[in-house]
Amino acid sequence: DGRRWHTELRTSRSGEEVRWDGRALAAVVDYIDATDRFSPVDWNSQTIVEIRAKKKSAGWFFHAITGERWLLKMKFRTARNTFVAKELIEQLDLKPLNEMPDLPLYGREPRTHVTNRSGPWQEIELRVHSFDEIDHPEFWAFLDRAMDGFLRVVEKAETNPQDLLPWKALGKKWHTLDRGFPPGTSRRWNPELLDRLCELLLQVVPNSRIGWKNKVTVPFVHPDTGTAWAILHTKRPNALRLVLPVPKNRITQGRILSIGRSPSIDGSRDDVDHVRLRFRTPADLKPTELLELLKECAAAQADRPDRKT
Repeated sequence: DGRRWHTELRTSRSGEEVRWDGRALAAVVDYIDATDRFSPVDWNSQTIVEIRAKKKSAGWFFHAITGERWLLKMKFRTARNTFVAKELIEQLDLKPLNEMPDLPLYGREPRTHVTNRSGPWQEIELRVHSFDEIDHPEFWAFLDRAMDGFLRVVEKAETNPQDLLPWKALGKKWHTLDRGFPPGTSRRWNPELLDRLCELLLQVVPNSRIGWKNKVTVPFVHPDTGTAWAILHTKRPNALRLVLPVPKNRITQGRILSIGRSPSIDGSRDDVDHVRLRFRTPADLKPTELLELLKECAAAQADRPDRKT
């Protein structure tokens, strides 16, 4: 019985007795479920309870992380900019941990967090200990508003699915934006590098098909082989990364030592090596050396016997 496990019998990740109030989770789940606006509650994970949109591919609205001993972590997704952090903190009035002497936890930061995520989403995270902390009109009003915001996004996406996938709608522009990086990070590489690298890649294989509509990668597909001969990784914060697949042992480490930052060769696969280059500033490019390497890698990949002609 998944419900009973998460609300009554659950243990923490370390195997200790969980001390947060299971009634809080049960009440929130029942309130959402009673609206009949979402998919059935998924209790099947050992540490996560999930509620998704009626059309599950539209994503999740509610996540409860139940494996912590003292606090139930609840996350809600709603429309971007639905809530203002300062106002919601005051509305929900969850005391800082320093003001909860019964708990062996400490901290002055709010237990309500509001974050605008990529695309149309805003995420609200609450860390709750007792049912009484949420059983008041202000919390249920928050939950109603969060549900409405989520469903507005979902309904809009039904007429324009790309609203949920901004990289598909924006194409190349998505890969130049300061969005889509891992939470808590930001781009440290010069955005001019993207155009510079693209120019060099197209000098080598002019008719490459460029896949701008992926979330974090930009493959350059060779017109003769139908496979990616170069892949840019644009959502790594520390550097713009270029990966070049080549036949085993065709390129040596010494061949790439002077190009970019911390160049490496991943030889973990039996059939192919991956040359990995990292660039942060235009000075890292060294166009003459890089262009020669790109020509060598493109020719080597085209020669692979498993590639179509």
